[in-house]
Amino acid sequence: MTTTRRQIPPFILLLGFVFCVFLAVFTLARLGLFYFSPATLDSGQLIRESFFQGFRFDSVVISYSLILPFVLLSINHFLKRPRPQLAKTVVIYLKLLPAPMLLVCCADIPYYQYFNSRLTSSVHLWLDNLPQMLGFLFATPEFYPFIAAFIIVSALLIILIGKVANGLLSSGNVSNNRVVHYASPLLAAGLLLVGMRGGAQNRPIVLKDGFFSNSAFINQLCLNPVWTYLDSFKFFTLNYFSNEVDAIAEVRLNLRIPETGGFKSPIARRTDNLDAGQKKNVVLVLMESMSADQMGVFGNPRHLTPFLDSLSTQSLFFKNFYSCGIHTCNGIFGTLYGFPTLMADHPLMNIQNLRLHFSGLPQTLSDRGYTNLFFCTHDPKFDNLGTFIPRNGFHRLYSIKDYPPQENLGEWGVSDEFLFKYALPKIDSLHMAGKPFFTTLLTISTHPPEFLPPNTSFKPKSKIIRDHVFEYADWAIAGFMKQCATKPWYNNTVFVFLGDHGINLLESNTQGKYAAPLSLNHIPFILFEPSNPAMKETRETFGSQIDVFPTVAHMLGIDYVNNTLGVDIIAEAKPQCFFTQDNKLSVISADYYLVIDKSGNESFYCIGGKKISPAEQENQIAAFKRYAYSMLQTTQVMQDRAMVEIGKGL
Repeated sequence: MTTTRRQIPPFILLLGFVFCVFLAVFTLARLGLFYFSPATLDSGQLIRESFFQGFRFDSVVISYSLILPFVLLSINHFLKRPRPQLAKTVVIYLKLLPAPMLLVCCADIPYYQYFNSRLTSSVHLWLDNLPQMLGFLFATPEFYPFIAAFIIVSALLIILIGKVANGLLSSGNVSNNRVVHYASPLLAAGLLLVGMRGGAQNRPIVLKDGFFSNSAFINQLCLNPVWTYLDSFKFFTLNYFSNEVDAIAEVRLNLRIPETGGFKSPIARRTDNLDAGQKKNVVLVLMESMSADQMGVFGNPRHLTPFLDSLSTQSLFFKNFYSCGIHTCNGIFGTLYGFPTLMADHPLMNIQNLRLHFSGLPQTLSDRGYTNLFFCTHDPKFDNLGTFIPRNGFHRLYSIKDYPPQENLGEWGVSDEFLFKYALPKIDSLHMAGKPFFTTLLTISTHPPEFLPPNTSFKPKSKIIRDHVFEYADWAIAGFMKQCATKPWYNNTVFVFLGDHGINLLESNTQGKYAAPLSLNHIPFILFEPSNPAMKETRETFGSQIDVFPTVAHMLGIDYVNNTLGVDIIAEAKPQCFFTQDNKLSVISADYYLVIDKSGNESFYCIGGKKISPAEQENQIAAFKRYAYSMLQTTQVMQDRAMVEIGKGL
């Protein structure tokens, strides 16, 4: 009987098969992203180019993942006596390899829908409470197709690769042609090297190569999620000031800080207000996912927030206000402590920040005799609130551990309705004790998964399920304010309402044209003082959460030392502000919008059709970058040198 001799070594055929399998998986994942994303007006040529560029990025990821099995199987190939156990070990590696890649691909699509970004290491922000996050995933029906795809396809690929590997590696003889014996692995090695470079070119492919069009979606479509995930672990490098002294000088210029302030901190400055009369209380409501685009006052036609819309007309209302980042931890840190989040960082879990004591609004009011309470709906371990909040100016943190078990509705704890109901008696007790108070309430009901509390009397009007929770959140706030109006402390209280961050509104017509959608950061900022009916005005000045502390201090009329990067946007107009979306840095003014990603790609937009010459655009970009870079670098200096601490940095 004759034995068929293969011309190509079986291990090379196996690796070629695995390469094609992974390429098919990545292509299908890219098609999935295209399908689940909003309709694009981009040309077919651009879409085809995006898929071609995607093949190059996919090839890099696949080639790097196959280097180890190629080297091991090549060694085995050239041994006089090949080691079967070595080949079996490599096959196990190849069978297990699809699972992590598939996991990234399946997580990438819903991640993009939520954050308008391919998958990055920011997914780790929630790993501090893994059981809660797993519960969240399995409680959200929108994730079920992706979870099912991961399980089913992973199992099929394990079986398929195993069968093909067994068939090829156990097939027996190969060609006795010595040229083929030696040349085939060398040729395969050359192809892998080409793949690792993303093609036959002078240099390896880099993230910038994905940005070949003016379409933000097309540029992201071509990227590989495994690539973006691994690349995001690199330090966020932008062209910061080479000298920190220059960065601080730029910040002092922007903040109008006098040359001689008598403080050790380079940004500390004293503000003298009236500081007379009875101390006003403060109730701050940090509203989960409350994007400005969800409110009627910003043009939403679905009437989701009638109470907040009405309240904005009776308050000091800021229309051009932005969250520091796109996560709750960014919103808490910026709002309460007046500093931005360093790029792709978790400010409440940063080891460096955990050894510091930040000044900001809580500590300033505590030093003036206020009792500070923080109410959240969920486990205090989430976002490390249980450690960070009591350490930085709050006397008491209330969480799911304090509420009746029957009120626990799932992964995010109690409802907004119950949170407000529970907080009112605690606030009443402080008033009866004759103590001024500062209360922060962190809502949750608009966070996915979307569902209404089972025993609520609220009845939604919208036919869109996603809208129900925003209607409910507004209704719960209206009920809370109605109850507050009956309290003796009501007229001596400043109420502050703002979003912790926004959401990625895929249906919005404006989202497709910006590399960093504004709906993720554009939030309402409402200052309501019942005893001051004259305080009814809509302001166009720009601001962000880092400005909350000095602005609220203005409402309270207190003397204070501002050792933050925020400014009082009641007293002075702010022409621009900056914010982040994990690996993207943005700066916006009334006329222009700049987005910079971690690879240095810049996207510049003129707002409202304003025209600008190339020279003017270059100057505007340079000015925006000086402003944002100096702020972030100064933040880093302040934290590195512990100059944010009370009594140490001042």
